[in-house]
Amino acid sequence: MSRRTRFLRWHRQLIARKWTHSRRRPGRPHTLPEIRRLVARIATENPSWGYTRIQGALKNLGHRVARSTIATILKQGIPPSGERPTSWQSFLRAHWGALVAADFFTTEIWRVRGLVTLKGVLIQCCICRPGRHVDQRGVES
Repeated sequence: MSRRTRFLRWHRQLIARKWTHSRRRPGRPHTLPEIRRLVARIATENPSWGYTRIQGALKNLGHRVARSTIATILKQGIPPSGERPTSWQSFLRAHWGALVAADFFTTEIWRVRGLVTLKGVLIQCCICRPGRHVDQRGVES
């Protein structure tokens, strides 16, 4: 290849680079739709959480989002933490792993005279919801 053709090719590329404008707008890029959906989901599932707590949850998931960005996202349709409604369904969904069903009951014992209900004896039994593990908490008399 001759020097002249190499020089002309280089010149064409330089001119093309100079007059090719990028389509990006100046400023910060928009927040990803995935992050917007995640912020909205966290806010609706946890009505008592504010901007800072949502920011901490996102940080635990590996996303760096500013508190002001979360505030901007939530101001576009989700009310502040004190005004968000808490339904039983959202409460149960948020705390399902920690719920325990507990019950008190009495017991009967076989004696010489037959079946006798012990008076004043109370047994507390707990069932942990996720694993359905039964645990006897205590006996009181």
